[in-house]
Amino acid sequence: MTTGFEQALERTLGHEGGYANDPKDRGGETMWGITEAVARRHGWTGAMKDLPFGLMKEVYYKDYWSVNRLDDVHAFDPALALELFDTGVNCGVESAAKFLQRAINLVDRGAPNVVAVDGKIGDQTIAALRRFGDGMTRRTLLLLLNCLQGNRYIEIMERNPSQEAFARNWFTRVSLGGG
Repeated sequence: MTTGFEQALERTLGHEGGYANDPKDRGGETMWGITEAVARRHGWTGAMKDLPFGLMKEVYYKDYWSVNRLDDVHAFDPALALELFDTGVNCGVESAAKFLQRAINLVDRGAPNVVAVDGKIGDQTIAALRRFGDGMTRRTLLLLLNCLQGNRYIEIMERNPSQEAFARNWFTRVSLGGG
């Protein structure tokens, strides 16, 4: 059986591809979407083109899946966990967590327990998710996540028009289910 992490990784690798070194990409040289800086932080000293598949999986699990408690999110809603993983890879895990926290607060207006928008998915965020039982609320959370992610890309392109080169890939990712 495929785990939630494996499903998320497969989907994200479909967007990230293999080796890239686009001079317009602020992330610099990457392999499977892992930047050189992240690979070095995990002890990789070789050429980025040679980054081992196993190390890539380890980095994605540790830095992008488990840090945001996506096993807990997956138990609540698998589609939401897949979306948060891909958003974390492309926008940063803290941004993905903040997008979720903002979305919860928007959907849960008037609830006594507003979620802190601190960029860390912790007990408070998970408890808030568990309050949502119906599919419509879950779909609304997904839609809000996509809106926030899309707005982030628009802001990046407005600040730096050279980043428009990545618009097609970015907005493919901003569809429900990852495009």
